[in-house]
Amino acid sequence: MIAKANVEALRAFLNHGARFALLTGRAEQLLRLVPDEAIHHVISDPPFSARLYDGGGVRANPTKGKRPPVVDRLKSPKLSKFNFEYCALTDQAVRQTAHELGRFFRWTARWALIFTDAEDGVHDWICALELGAGTQHTRVGHWLKTNAQPQFSGDRPAVGTEAIVIQHSAEHARRWNGGGKAAVWPFAVSRDKETAWHPTPKPIELCVQLILDFTEPGETILDPWAGSASMGLAALRTGRRYLGIELRPDWAKKARAMLKREAEHPPSASLDPKRIAAADPRQSDLLVPF
Repeated sequence: MIAKANVEALRAFLNHGARFALLTGRAEQLLRLVPDEAIHHVISDPPFSARLYDGGGVRANPTKGKRPPVVDRLKSPKLSKFNFEYCALTDQAVRQTAHELGRFFRWTARWALIFTDAEDGVHDWICALELGAGTQHTRVGHWLKTNAQPQFSGDRPAVGTEAIVIQHSAEHARRWNGGGKAAVWPFAVSRDKETAWHPTPKPIELCVQLILDFTEPGETILDPWAGSASMGLAALRTGRRYLGIELRPDWAKKARAMLKREAEHPPSASLDPKRIAAADPRQSDLLVPF
């Protein structure tokens, strides 16, 4: 059953010009409410699959019935305050969501950017988006974490990047605003005050740069796994519209209040694309090590 609040929020977004809507529930179900021609791009940071955590510092509980695996709270005292439990993304949820996204890519949607782990997620998402959504694979990009946490055990290299699966609609010609630059975005792990309530927010500056590279002002960005809604803040600040979906009601409530405050202000003049490009770390003397 679809909550009345979701229907009202979506109606305000589609019919009355609201700058954003953040729905609460499962992405693969709520996407069925969205008209085919309502979306221009999909940029999102879904949960990783439970396979990534098997044998690691986070334990994935076995699936019980139809409920997806739940990743237990991290042991780190820095993260325990967040009640850090979430539903790991099952293979079935990936396939179902990709199938729903396919409607948009047959109409107006062009780019799909999905953050994921390199070990399993890249292959899973390329296959799901090509087979389920009918998109074409373009590139695997990388968020280079300039302040990545070291591997404290010292017995293996630390993780210093996060993969971004970049797909494009087969119905439209490829175009973006990045020219010939590499698909590497070097930004520090988030220290943004606005999203400090979330355990793993994406840096707002990273989200801003991705939006400026791949989208145009006035277009609508779909974020089926909103989390901290960093992508929503970036969309509003750059003059785009944002439709997010978040499973956890507590996170959705905080993100919605944050976006409402942001929507009261016009897009920031300080986020002019030329200024962002000039401030891009790749324009400095920093050398990317690959």
